[in-house]
Amino acid sequence: MNAKSVPSLKIPPGLDSPETGSALRIPALNEPAPPPRKGRQPCLDAPPPFKVRQAAPAT
Repeated sequence: MNAKSVPSLKIPPGLDSPETGSALRIPALNEPAPPPRKGRQPCLDAPPPFKVRQAAPAT
């Protein structure tokens, strides 16, 4: 993953700081990244195939 943290916004002198009481706080991620998929391994992030297998004819 390529996510980065950036420093807080610096407010120029003479301006009011933004109200952050209702700001969304994003918690720190304390889990390792999932292993990469291999070949045709299914994943919930990828859409399922749209082709439906036809049932075998009854004999």
